[in-house]
Amino acid sequence: MEFSAPLRRSQSGLWLSASVILLSATAASAADTYELREPNAAVAMRVSSHVEIEGHFLTPSADGKAVKWPVRSVVDYEYVERRIDGTGRDAENLRSLRYYKRAESQTTVGQRQTSQRLGDALRLLVAQGRTSHVELYSTSSLMTRNDLDLLGTPGDTLAALALQPRNRVELNEEWNPDSWCIQLLTGTEAVTRSELVCSLDSVTRGTARISFRGSIEGATLGAAARTELDGHFEFRIGERYVSRFELRQSEKRSVGTVSPGLEVVANCVWQRQPDATQSVITDEVADTIPVNPGENRLALSFRSPWKARLVHDRNWHVFHQTPEMCVLRLVERGRLITQCNISRVETVAPGARTPREQFETDVRRELGPKLGEITESDRLAIKGGRFLYRVIGTGRVNDNAMTWRYYLCTAVSGRQIAFAFSTATEDLGKLSDRDIAMVRSMEFFDGSRFRSATRP
Repeated sequence: MEFSAPLRRSQSGLWLSASVILLSATAASAADTYELREPNAAVAMRVSSHVEIEGHFLTPSADGKAVKWPVRSVVDYEYVERRIDGTGRDAENLRSLRYYKRAESQTTVGQRQTSQRLGDALRLLVAQGRTSHVELYSTSSLMTRNDLDLLGTPGDTLAALALQPRNRVELNEEWNPDSWCIQLLTGTEAVTRSELVCSLDSVTRGTARISFRGSIEGATLGAAARTELDGHFEFRIGERYVSRFELRQSEKRSVGTVSPGLEVVANCVWQRQPDATQSVITDEVADTIPVNPGENRLALSFRSPWKARLVHDRNWHVFHQTPEMCVLRLVERGRLITQCNISRVETVAPGARTPREQFETDVRRELGPKLGEITESDRLAIKGGRFLYRVIGTGRVNDNAMTWRYYLCTAVSGRQIAFAFSTATEDLGKLSDRDIAMVRSMEFFDGSRFRSATRP
């Protein structure tokens, strides 16, 4: 009995010692923090990416209900990427040079299958972070809208870097990237609500595993959209680079002005590692890239089915295309500004042209009762020995004041193409002179020259 009190004191001391050891271990563990951010060093990385997209496109029907078209797309990329100095803060601080060794897709919509690959003339590209997307442009040749669509899939490597924490983090610690990060990662133009959280889940053998999840609501190309995403990436702590990235992204988007609605799920997986050779993107190549590319470099090339090509800015989108007509729409900040119908016209004899009076008569016939008056009818200067007529009319559609600008471009060979720009009169200032710039950029090709120019 006389030993009971000392025994109790010994037990208390044991528990106290154990608690001190536990607290010390906890404190030591809490002190372990990790830097999980790549430096901006000019290290070339080899990237291999695989993207699968599956779901439905939605198009409107006569009864007002959406028609669902099953869609599946598989996209594969292989490229070397090297960071270069950014042009600003936040998203604009992200900038890189890419040399694409492979970029190709296989897409099935309904029963129709298509394939696409990046041309050899577009191997070297600049990737620039913008708030709502990663902007890509070629250092040597103009891209097309199809090229941008091919390369603009979820999980872009440059956008994924925005998920890295700014400061050192502990195991199981969470952080919220800047609000622009999820907008950049999902390509959402206008945001009404968003949330994004990342967490350091584990550190094993020098590799940190970071998970992320989030959602964003807003609009893209004027169509309401909601996107949810989750995934994880691995960071090599010693070498300080993101080595692997996995993303699952689901998106629902309503039918828009220039695009169908979407109900799709995209799964993206990419891996990257330092490129030991660094033989593709040298210092000399990187030094030739200007800080600001200029509008001419960002312009897109449009190739019609009739062996003709024109240039337009990136706010123009192909809305519809048939063997006889192409419809482009100009959309800015989600608003339709202008529609342009481009069509092939009956060929005349070499050196001849359709009389201006006949062209004006054709315009009057096409507009019919919508036309109020013809305000201009003239011939414009254009290079290359071509003829260019313009007819401008005004009128009303459903009590809305409209202005139509028609152009007829005739080549020396006698081939002809007509343009019809339909614009609400109140939006003429937004259209400015982009219509005439597009028309004057038109080039006609013979068969062999067209093939060599469009299929590098």
